[in-house]
Amino acid sequence: GAWAGGTDHTFQLFYLERGGTLSDLSISFNLPQVAVNATKVWDDEDNKDGSRQDAVLKVQQSTDGKSFTDVAGSAKTVSKDATGDDLTVQWTNLPLYNENGKKLEYRVVEEEMDGYTATIEHDGYDYTVTNSHVPEVPDEPTPEVPDEPTPEVPDEPTPDVPDEPGTPTKTYTPPKTGKTPKTGDQSNIGLWVAVLAVSGGAAATAVVLYKRKRKQ
Repeated sequence: GAWAGGTDHTFQLFYLERGGTLSDLSISFNLPQVAVNATKVWDDEDNKDGSRQDAVLKVQQSTDGKSFTDVAGSAKTVSKDATGDDLTVQWTNLPLYNENGKKLEYRVVEEEMDGYTATIEHDGYDYTVTNSHVPEVPDEPTPEVPDEPTPEVPDEPTPDVPDEPGTPTKTYTPPKTGKTPKTGDQSNIGLWVAVLAVSGGAAATAVVLYKRKRKQ
């Protein structure tokens, strides 16, 4: 009969060789196994930036679905230049139970890749690993704006302000006599002498008349 899953059994094998000829003995166990597949997908606008790298995929296993450990020797490399069937890798003959009879779960992981984000989806043990990269958009150059010329402002002319009229200066110009005037102004001395003579005569006449009048 068949052993139930998760049960322990011990058996012994006795081999009796007969004759002098060699014989071969092999034992096979019908233990359940699984195969895991992974396909690489690139989402980077056909490697626009030339940033693709070789991808390293590997399988991990767990007995509780929470704590996973790498399966020894499971790392496989998908070349950055791979196409078609070369984008798919497979792991076969993975035991469904461990040595303690506990069922194993498997998952595919990828080593971190610079500049890419990995998204892993699966349907059973068929995995799709998509690496996404957003190409860099070059900065648009900032147009140079020429400096606006500073308009030259002409100096405003200073208006000529005429001098305010002052007090006019009166200038006396003596009449021309042809003679140079002497100090003390003696030009009419004869006239003055005649006036004095007449005045003196009049005074003398007045005195004589006064005396005669008293005698009468």
